[in-house]
Amino acid sequence: MRTALRLAVLVAVAAILGGCASPPAMMSPSSASIDRPDSQERYESWRPDPDRRISDPQSESQLGYTGFGVHWVTPDGDARDRLDDGPGVSVTVGTFLTQHPFALAAEVAGYGSPHDSDSSIAAESENFFVTRVLAGGRLLWTGLSKDLVPYARGGWLYRWDNGDGDFEDGGGGYYLGAGLDFTVAPGLSIAPQVLFTSSELFGTDETDEFLYGLEFHINY
Repeated sequence: MRTALRLAVLVAVAAILGGCASPPAMMSPSSASIDRPDSQERYESWRPDPDRRISDPQSESQLGYTGFGVHWVTPDGDARDRLDDGPGVSVTVGTFLTQHPFALAAEVAGYGSPHDSDSSIAAESENFFVTRVLAGGRLLWTGLSKDLVPYARGGWLYRWDNGDGDFEDGGGGYYLGAGLDFTVAPGLSIAPQVLFTSSELFGTDETDEFLYGLEFHINY
């Protein structure tokens, strides 16, 4: 009887000691994934979105542009009595001073166009080549769309009228204009525009003209 009692006590003590010494249960992979944040999800949450950056106009700062244009020149007012309408070409270079949403650029440009004349003020000259040098600014509204940008421009102008005879004249003035810049490819755009110039030539206070044309811009 005593032997059986001792065996029972030993078995009970062994069972108690075995339960205390057993290692803790391991967490299953499924429970670990619930308690531990997923590293891939954390990476996706802070990684910059490249599509968002590209579509944001504020992140697309530009240094400037170079434009090549073709125009139709129409003298206005008293100038119509001296020069006929004619085609013209232009070159423009600009550099941006501010960016989105209103981009301000400083620019210089050169415009040239040949004209016929039968005016007595032109003496023996019947053909003229008119050269214009512009220096001013261009203000673009980039908040509307990155691919469709309206703009206004204006500044100082100097104009030379050189005839095929002995007649030539020159004078200063100003210019005003507006246009709409369409992006057709990365770094390339087309801009229909109108330009008004007024200068002092031929001994008069104002020699006005309108230039209607299209400029092709290389943006960088």
